[in-house]
Amino acid sequence: MFCSNCGAQNADGARFCSGCGCALQEPQQENPQPNAAQMPKAEPQGNTKRIKSPSISKAGMAIGIVAIILAGVTLGGGFLIPVLGILLGLLCVGLSILAIALGAIGMQKLNREYREIAMKNIVYRDEFNSAKSVSMVAIVCGVMGVLIGGFGMLCSIMVMSIFM
Repeated sequence: MFCSNCGAQNADGARFCSGCGCALQEPQQENPQPNAAQMPKAEPQGNTKRIKSPSISKAGMAIGIVAIILAGVTLGGGFLIPVLGILLGLLCVGLSILAIALGAIGMQKLNREYREIAMKNIVYRDEFNSAKSVSMVAIVCGVMGVLIGGFGMLCSIMVMSIFM
């Protein structure tokens, strides 16, 4: 017999669910196997665990956004003051690499947590996907920062070689 609230399998004749404690209803058909319409869509009420974005991913995302802004300044400043453009470009690339690393570490933490929860047959795909997107934004911002900051450094070096 399956619980209509959490989907846990219970012994035939049980009056309460072993997973969430809700009262069980007797099946009205002969087939004890539930079909897709009978499977619950609600989350379990018992021992639940919420998946949140790791703080390290949020920090990586913030650093990645700062790196992209700094990359834009690098592009602009590199034409006016080439030495400043090179220094800002180096800082931008360093921050971008840090954002990529923090995003990857956050993704690893999420994957580990998701595997632990999935082993208990509790799946929160929507929460996992939204938490994973924060890590992905950190990685993408880091890659963009490396590309734009590197291009800004290259432009600054070219300006220095032309005018000096």
